This record gives sequence, structure tokens and C-alpha cells, in this order.
Amino acid sequence: MKITQLLFAQHIGRMFKNHWRVQRHRKIIPTNAENVLKEKGIPVFEYEDIIKDIPELESKIVECSEDVPEDDETLHPFWNPRPCYLYKNHSSLLEGLDQAKSLTNTVEIEDGLPSKLQALAEKVNNDLNEDLAKRCIWTSHVFDATQQKLPKLHDPERPAWIFPRAYGIVDKRRNRLMCFNLINLCQIASRMKNMTSRFMLENETVSVPLEKNGSLIQLECRADLMLLTQGPLAPHAGADVVRSTVDIPLPDLYPLDPTVSLLKENIYNLQDSFPIMPHVTDMNLHTVFFHYNETEVKNLFDLPVSEQQFLGRSLVHTFAVAAAQARHKFGNDVGELENPVTLQSIHTDGKRFHFSILQLNTLDLNGTVGIKNILWHTPLINMFEECCYKKGRPELIGYNEDVASKTLAFYVNS
Repeated sequence: MKITQLLFAQHIGRMFKNHWRVQRHRKIIPTNAENVLKEKGIPVFEYEDIIKDIPELESKIVECSEDVPEDDETLHPFWNPRPCYLYKNHSSLLEGLDQAKSLTNTVEIEDGLPSKLQALAEKVNNDLNEDLAKRCIWTSHVFDATQQKLPKLHDPERPAWIFPRAYGIVDKRRNRLMCFNLINLCQIASRMKNMTSRFMLENETVSVPLEKNGSLIQLECRADLMLLTQGPLAPHAGADVVRSTVDIPLPDLYPLDPTVSLLKENIYNLQDSFPIMPHVTDMNLHTVFFHYNETEVKNLFDLPVSEQQFLGRSLVHTFAVAAAQARHKFGNDVGELENPVTLQSIHTDGKRFHFSILQLNTLDLNGTVGIKNILWHTPLINMFEECCYKKGRPELIGYNEDVASKTLAFYVNS
């Protein structure tokens, strides 16, 4: 027995076919536009005459012998005889943070964040509303109405088992909502203290070509959210501390090379890309947010991304953006910087947060002698333990206030 509602509908395909059959015999109705143009002295030409006057474009013809295959990569317009190691937004370093330090010529002089930021985080913690901070988590992880297909579930112990397809908030949208909610929370708290607001850019691409011990490297990454200010951030390490980095050794990766696990390609296009126009000199990067999307970032050999690789991705992305900022201010040929570039970064997957500060002192990455760049960072911090529906009711378990306080400290720092 059919229990659905009976709809009195008809198939209209035959009507469309008949409509096209009739309309194809329509004739073009002549207009008086040509006569009006001639009366006003505007010349009118036939399209055949215009096409004949266009010179034929000279095409570059490459004569291929029988020994050269049709799919030869050397015929590509961006093919170069010198290979280039490409680091892109989906890349992850094999050795994680140690490889990132060796690749970017960066060292640590102390554990954790600078004392100024730690004191600032404790000071602004009282300015945050815990209910608003929890609402940031709710709206980005549970209450968003956009439901899309989530990645397929797999059980290694039961590889043949097919799980039901799950729907929910995808990682790209979840991370974007989480960062925007935190920025909104910081804006509310800073306005209460009459602090200066920040300018914001979203989804910008940065590209920087570099030389590293005879190897050509190009860093290409996406800055998902940028905060800008009119004045640059003050460096946390003085000139004496910067000079003392000469004696701090880089991590030893032997027998591996710092470029291991990077894509080695002959087809590439070297370019310096920065979102701020060259003539704009009164805008400086303040804080950059990077999203870690599980469906995008992968290892070369399909292994899960480890915690050290998560930290290494933070450093390389921060270095790429800081290097692009330095070349924007001082030119593409700059090596050792007279005025260091300081940049704050927050790397997150919506739950785990990594706070880091990079002081860029040099773009000369060759060798192990000379001054080095300085990194301050925290270990991974979970903003909560679990946020989901349980028995049809939303629950938030294990809220951690350190994430919101450190984000606000980064926001108000100057």
C-alpha cells in the first residue's frame, strides 16, 4: 500500500523539446541601429573585415625527433635544469621541529614564551569572560548549521568493515570559525580596556625562494588569518643576545639533509609573494593564524602526522611569512637584518593550539656559522578534552582557559 502523498505532476520534457523545435525557425528581426550609428558618424564594419586584419599569432613550433617522447617535461614553459625543493601548504617535515630549525637556521635560547608575554597572559586572564570563551567552542564545534560529509572512518583491525557515512562540520570550516570567534573575543576584551584594534587579512598566500647550502628552496604556504598593525613588534632579544646565537649549534640531522621529505621538482616558478602592496610601508604583520586541516596535511608515505611534525609546520610557516615581510621592507637581496622582524603565530586544528614567536635576524641560511634566528614557543595546549553531543545533548568537557588568555596576550602585545 502506498502511503506517500500523491502528487499530480506531469513530465515536461516533451514540452521543452517542442519549444526548441518551434523557436529554431525564428528569424532575426532587423533593427535600425546601423542607420542611427551612420547618422552620428560612427563607422560600422563587418566582422569578417575585422578578423582578416588581425595578424596571425606567431607560435613557437618545437620540432621533436623520434628520440624525444611527446610527454617530455623539458618542453614545459616552467621547466628548469636546476631542481628546486618545494615546501607547500600540505607538506610536513620528516624530522619535525629539529628539521625545521636546521632548515630555517633557528635556535631556542629559553623554554616557553618570553617573560613579557607570560606576565601579560596572567594579567589579561581576568579580562576574559569564561562563558564567552566557551561559546566560541560551542559555535565552532557543535552549533554550526553547515553539515557536510566527513572523511570515511576506518578500523585497522577490521579493514573490510564499512562504517555509516557521518555528517558534520568539516575541519576547514571548524578551524576558521574557531579563529574568528577567538579574534572577536579579543576585540571585545580590548575595547573594554580602550586598546588599539588590529587590521585583518584572510586566506593569503606567501611564497619565498631561498638558498640553503647549495640547494634551491621555495616555501609556499597559506596564512589563514593575519593581524596587522601600523607599528612593528619590538624584538624580544637584544643585540647581545642575537650575537650570542653564533655559539648555539643547530640540531644534527646526520645522515639526513635539511631538505629531506621536500618535493624535488624541475618544473617550478620562483616568485616572491606577499599580500601587502610594495608601496604600503606603514603596515606590519603582528600575528598570523595557521590552520591544520587533517584532510589537507599529509606525510609522503601516508603515515599519521606526529606532534613534532605539527610543531615543525608552525616554525616553517612562521618563518616563510616573516621572511616575506623582511623582503617587503628591506628588499629581496637582504641577508642579515639590521632591524629584526618579530612575528607571533598561532597554529591550531580547532582543539590543539601551538603558540610561538619568531625573531627573524637573518635570511642567510648557508652554513652553521653566523647569527641565527630565535624561536620561543609553548608545547601543544588542548583548549578542551571533548566537545560533542552525548545522548542528544551537547557537552563540553575539560575546558582550559590558557588558550584564550594567551591568544588575548598575543592580541594586545605591542
